[in-house]
Amino acid sequence: MTHEELETLIQEVSEQIDQLSDDPEKPLTKEERTRKVVLQLQMETLNRIKTAQEKGDFQQEVKAGIDYALLAKYGEKRPFLMNFIKSQIGWWGF
Repeated sequence: MTHEELETLIQEVSEQIDQLSDDPEKPLTKEERTRKVVLQLQMETLNRIKTAQEKGDFQQEVKAGIDYALLAKYGEKRPFLMNFIKSQIGWWGF
């Protein structure tokens, strides 16, 4: 993944998160909450890719890339996958 592609994906995911959080007085539905968690995980995974690229750590870049691809394709449909990737990232406070 090139730096430009990565920055574009980060921008797109950020915009999608912002769209879900537009009205703070309106509570999110269960589907919207699930979508927001998936988007937050995607954002964290994209940041892991960016960090790995900056460090030149190809192994971590590939691992994070696989995590992102799985989240993008199956994140909302497979809650177990979300929990697995959360455990890989170390996000216990979700």
